[in-house]
Amino acid sequence: MPPSIFMTRELWKPAKNYPLAQTLAKLRSARKTRGDIRRTDIVNPELCDQILHQLAPSLQPYRGCPIIDINPGVGLWSSKIHDLLKPRKHYLLEWEEHLYFPFLKKVLDKPGSTYCHVPTSKSTARTWHVVETLLQFDSDLSLPNENHIASKESSIGKETTIDPKNLILILANLRWTATPGSRGWKSTENMEQELIFRYGNNIRYQKQNLRMLAWMSENTQAAVLPRTIFNRGKTPPLLDLVCDYSQLVGTKSLREFQREPSLEKHSAQIINKKMEDNNIVIPETRRFQLPDDDESRFKYHSHRNKPEKPGWLDTLTELEEAFRNGEFQEGPGNYRGSKSKVDPRWIRLRTLRNLQKCNTKRYAEVDNMLEQEAEALKLLQEIRDLDLDEQSRAARIKEFSTIRENISNWLKKEPKSQTERFWVRSDERRAFFQKPPVLMWDRRPAEPLVANNEEFFPKIPLSLVDFRPRPNAAESLPTAVDEVYLSHVLDVLYARPKDSALKIMSRLINEETARNILKEFIGLKDDSQCDYPALEDLTIRSLNDKTLKKIIDAYLMSPFKPDREYLWSTKSKEDLATHVLQQDNPTILSLFLRGDVYTGQFWDDLRRKYLETSNNRNGKPE
Repeated sequence: MPPSIFMTRELWKPAKNYPLAQTLAKLRSARKTRGDIRRTDIVNPELCDQILHQLAPSLQPYRGCPIIDINPGVGLWSSKIHDLLKPRKHYLLEWEEHLYFPFLKKVLDKPGSTYCHVPTSKSTARTWHVVETLLQFDSDLSLPNENHIASKESSIGKETTIDPKNLILILANLRWTATPGSRGWKSTENMEQELIFRYGNNIRYQKQNLRMLAWMSENTQAAVLPRTIFNRGKTPPLLDLVCDYSQLVGTKSLREFQREPSLEKHSAQIINKKMEDNNIVIPETRRFQLPDDDESRFKYHSHRNKPEKPGWLDTLTELEEAFRNGEFQEGPGNYRGSKSKVDPRWIRLRTLRNLQKCNTKRYAEVDNMLEQEAEALKLLQEIRDLDLDEQSRAARIKEFSTIRENISNWLKKEPKSQTERFWVRSDERRAFFQKPPVLMWDRRPAEPLVANNEEFFPKIPLSLVDFRPRPNAAESLPTAVDEVYLSHVLDVLYARPKDSALKIMSRLINEETARNILKEFIGLKDDSQCDYPALEDLTIRSLNDKTLKKIIDAYLMSPFKPDREYLWSTKSKEDLATHVLQQDNPTILSLFLRGDVYTGQFWDDLRRKYLETSNNRNGKPE
């Protein structure tokens, strides 16, 4: 079993040019202040300044608004945001007081400080439960921001008017280990995704405009903001329905191909044009660079998470060079029956040559089929949109039918691994060329800034993602009462996203309704028209958020959906508690006011403030 990366000494050596990293290293080397080894902090002030330079225009409406800061750590990033926005209240939700309180005490004890320390725990469910309790019971978070008039924020694809009232900014560093709130959450990345999923659920029925800037691990960022359709799970579709989100900071892994190079380069060209139009300039040292122009099919695997070439390719290169240098000789053609001794390096070289030839042939076949598919889609567009005479129309329909039959016959005779390789790349192309693209990565307003490992302590790179809720997005979605139905639909659809969309949708709604939704998705107006791909070949992962919304609406109208009570009985206790709190349940309210669950000076002050606010609005509480 390989050693944990957290035990690598090199990661814990602070960079000499970052004093904050050296101070933190001394504290974490002591037994009493060691803290959780999976906590990662930002230690480079210049990185924070460059990020805020890009964010400053969109953060102007948030000047004076309250900030909820989850895991502020050493407080470098938090203080930079605080100095820029001057919030009327800045809540610090930090649970490792023994390690980080010396850093936070400096800002908490300043005269006229608007910082406020909130006791919390490292559990994901409890941390977000504290956030929800603050949003519901703290009157400071419900005051209108009167310092600014209505303004506009540049959102992805369009400009949206932002109401300056009830704006709240959430800062979060999600790179920490946690005691699972329920069985099944065993890894840090799963818990990070759980908190982000709860955020997506929360902004659907909160009156406040909750924008979140979240630092997270690379694995979590790849799951929340995937760069391939294959990696798109349950969380991105939920977030697509309610907010726009983009990556602000990444690492050198951004330079790797996650899918076929032509799509990556096309996407980069579109984003560079956006940046020129909006006068966005990224420093040379922070700039995202595409790899060299290499269309080799060994540079990436679109069906895997990491775009790594096969391990044997380096061995083949070394053996070819050794053979050219005369280090070993060519053996006989049939070396198995030869009596003379054959060099094992020649046997290995010949095996790898055959393997490379086989793989090259397989990729070439897929490339050929994808070119035929692109031609078929072009013909289909002409048949549907152009005003053609009967002869031209008949010729195009005949050519289209021939190509579709060729693809169908090829798929029937090829093995499963080959057909899966074709459909993955076909789905990637279909998702990319939709308007707007399915992946939020392809809708990004600018390229992320590239950060180095030395700018964090320990030297574990983090990614920064900006979540911006869409105005009035929650009005067209299920209410909090029907939240369990939305969760159930996402669970069913994205349990196996590569399966047939028609097959999976038929488990939720009747087949005829499912067919009509998919026909509208591919632009098929009636059954007499040509169609490609067939409805049975469409996969869940290639569907966009508009189609997902139609599926949810059809499911809510279905008379055969199960009762809410039955679906809630399958959920965890944490989900139930969150649901009750969002429903403003009297039981939770009584527990909060009685002080049996929420104890400590902070919660006592909050209860007193809540009672005073309630008394001013409604008279004396009962």
